Amino acid sequence: MTTAMPRRMGVAILAGLALALLAPAVSPNRGGEEKPAVRVYLPSDKEAGKKYADYAARWWQWAVAQPADKNPVVDMTGELAGVGQSGPVWFLAGTFGGPPVKRTCTVPAGKELFFPVLNYVASIPLNGKTEKDLRAKLASWKATPAELELTIDGRKVPDLKKHFAESALFTFVGPEKGEIHPAFAGKHEAIAFGYWVLLAPLPPGRHTIHFRGRLNTADPNDLFETEVTYNLTVAAK
Repeated sequence: MTTAMPRRMGVAILAGLALALLAPAVSPNRGGEEKPAVRVYLPSDKEAGKKYADYAARWWQWAVAQPADKNPVVDMTGELAGVGQSGPVWFLAGTFGGPPVKRTCTVPAGKELFFPVLNYVASIPLNGKTEKDLRAKLASWKATPAELELTIDGRKVPDLKKHFAESALFTFVGPEKGEIHPAFAGKHEAIAFGYWVLLAPLPPGRHTIHFRGRLNTADPNDLFETEVTYNLTVAAK
């Protein structure tokens, strides 16, 4: 994930859409030809906003459901990137913190890509007893200073603070043994929120996505940082 969740909370751990374009600079591939700009959907667009909210919840359900030996979030190489993937969107995982991770994987053609630069999940009973409690936690987390970085094929994506999105209340179920993290064991009602990015399908070929997020809290026990580089090959149709 870019899975950012403060340690103390147990998990630290993109027809008619308005588009934002990456910086106009071009990034040549090995053959020397210019790669086209990547389309980045914004949560402020009505239809894209619905996807952000829905995908944020589905991303957490996907990330938490996988056992430790098959979980893309703890995967260091990218070999598990395809575990549990289906439908029109392909999720990219962040980390649970620690050193930077580099992953290499192949993505099917025609898939939207959705991933968090820095994200959080608040759940009942871990973070409160009601949805109101969870929304209060969301407000506190959003007010915390954060560092956000994202480049796609060498282009920097600007204004990542505009990519904040939150889900409706949803249910996730983690492995009972809590092998991913004790906070994820069993069934939870939860809200997912954070700084996410939704990309239109990338053209076939090689692409590099690099993202980093850091939550700067006053309490060193709650500091969280994640950094991931994906070397992707989008399959030909």
